[in-house]
Amino acid sequence: KGADRNGPKGIISAVGISIIVGWGYIIGITYAVTDIPSLLSENNDAGGYAIAEIFYQAFKSRYGNGVGGIICLGIIAVAIFFCGMGTVTSNSRMAYAFSRDGAMPFSSLWHKVNKQDVPIYAVWLSVCISFCMALTVYLLHIAESG
Repeated sequence: KGADRNGPKGIISAVGISIIVGWGYIIGITYAVTDIPSLLSENNDAGGYAIAEIFYQAFKSRYGNGVGGIICLGIIAVAIFFCGMGTVTSNSRMAYAFSRDGAMPFSSLWHKVNKQDVPIYAVWLSVCISFCMALTVYLLHIAESG
């Protein structure tokens, strides 16, 4: 109800909360960094992944093992997954809206809905484009390390 006012309020509050939480995360990570070359070394416990090594070292120095760091990385992975899901959802809704108005190539395909009124082709278009974008980052990572 009241989407004309509640929609922008939700967007602004989500951005504001992300700024505050993100700032806290960045400050915490910055204070945890003590030896940059060891964080980036491929011979460290995390195989050269700096954020993983920061969490691992923090828990290992405090509690004697790095299990808590692995749990923190799991929490971050779940957050990244939900962020990706939100992005795909938003992109598929935009693809559906643009195709409904005839503003996309192959609009007649992208704005079709299934029995549950889900624009399934627009969703799959968003998933495929997101996958291709992620694949390029992965391939660049392989090319740099290879």
